[in-house]
Amino acid sequence: MMNTQPTYSTEFKIDAANLVIKQGYSVREVFEATGVGPTEFIMDGTVNYS
Repeated sequence: MMNTQPTYSTEFKIDAANLVIKQGYSVREVFEATGVGPTEFIMDGTVNYS
């Protein structure tokens, strides 16, 4: 059985980013609210912590 990672639409990623940028949520709050961990966003380049 192959272990596949979930994929998230561009719209979902933009909405999640807007929660932080425009609405003032912390990144941690967004991850907890959406059930998505930082690894999923980092691995595809959506989040850059540098």
